[in-house]
Amino acid sequence: SARGGSLGGKGGFIETSAHENLLGTAWLNVNTTAPLGMAGAWILDPSNFIINTGNAPTFAATLNAGNNLYIQTGSGSGAGDIILNPNVNLSWTSSADLTLLAYRHITFNSNAKINHTSGTGSLNLRADSTGTGTGTINFSSGSGVNFAGSSGDVNFFYNPSSYSSPTNFSSRVTMGTGTFTPYMLVNS
Repeated sequence: SARGGSLGGKGGFIETSAHENLLGTAWLNVNTTAPLGMAGAWILDPSNFIINTGNAPTFAATLNAGNNLYIQTGSGSGAGDIILNPNVNLSWTSSADLTLLAYRHITFNSNAKINHTSGTGSLNLRADSTGTGTGTINFSSGSGVNFAGSSGDVNFFYNPSSYSSPTNFSSRVTMGTGTFTPYMLVNS
């Protein structure tokens, strides 16, 4: 726990590091909320990360409790990808933000979804987080982002296959009153 004080102050940061995948997180109870201030964040930073049906409920509970969540991969022994397994449904309704920072790719497998259906929470997906020139956001059949009913923003940072024709994510992102902004990364 890294909570803000009952009389004021911001929530703190909790960092969970590993050289490989962090999968067995169902036992964790993270609290970085602040009753009278801004919430802190839980930061996960392995070399690869898989969001699956076993750990997605823990992440949803963390976000719904008001904790911001950052998942960041590095260039260790893995490829540095963040992967949402098939049929994963990561959903929350609080004002907390979810940020996925991949050293390389962010991949949504078939029917994988990130949903925020009320509140002001935002989603930030950043592929190629260190600017190597390799990394994009990939969607498979039936996968996507749903922010209908939310006032939060969605931001994508990615390397396009061609700078003259940016990737069109409109069929994969449904927005409420917030703004969807895709940013093409320029690495030279």
